[in-house]
Amino acid sequence: MQLISTLDENNCLNIPSQYLKSLNLQSGDEIQIFVEENKLVLIPAKKNTKTLTAIAQAQELVRLYAPRTTSATEELIAERRNAAIYE
Repeated sequence: MQLISTLDENNCLNIPSQYLKSLNLQSGDEIQIFVEENKLVLIPAKKNTKTLTAIAQAQELVRLYAPRTTSATEELIAERRNAAIYE
């Protein structure tokens, strides 16, 4: 489907509602904009909610089982230093 939209006096472009609905875009959503082969390309920049949910669940599990008194980074560095002694 091809539609024509016109830039307004502020150089703003209205995206036809059919496109917004088909891409599940709403006011305030971010869109990546770039030029490729002399064409203006718009790509929704929405984050994958499944991925964000999985990350949040993993972080919660880490909080449950990892002690907060130590830093994982400091522990890893200490382990590496000890291992280097025996190399």
